[in-house]
Amino acid sequence: MGIFYQFCLAVSAGIVLGFLGGAIKAICRKKGYSQQQVTQARKVLARAARVAKYLTFLGLALGLIWCVYFLVLGAVSPGQAEYANNMSELIVAVLTVVSIVFAFLEFLKHADSGTAAGRKKPPFVGRLFWPVTAGAAGPPPAGGPGRIRRLAGGGS
Repeated sequence: MGIFYQFCLAVSAGIVLGFLGGAIKAICRKKGYSQQQVTQARKVLARAARVAKYLTFLGLALGLIWCVYFLVLGAVSPGQAEYANNMSELIVAVLTVVSIVFAFLEFLKHADSGTAAGRKKPPFVGRLFWPVTAGAAGPPPAGGPGRIRRLAGGGS
């Protein structure tokens, strides 16, 4: 176990040093990309996001099946309840990491498409809670949903 600890420590130190080196390199050297390179990178990111989506849903479905199995195993065989609990916790932990990676890829995909169209925020922000009309910015007016509809020109 000591060797594995040393390995994890060395990999962690290498990652931190690599990130610091990459940050210094990025600060010192500004590089412009051609429109073709930007388009190609977007296509690759979209393809990776599609693959990640299907793999994530596959993992979630399999995780659900096996978590139910270990739930039933713990209920039917009390002697193996601790083992079943540990296994289901392990499955949930792995699927949490996979879901976070998938969410990050989706964030990158949507953030990139939003800035490419010249928008500062996604189109749905603002319409979730109050109507966005020309010149109307800020929080919703007092008076509840009926007042919002009347101000927006809708029914009473």
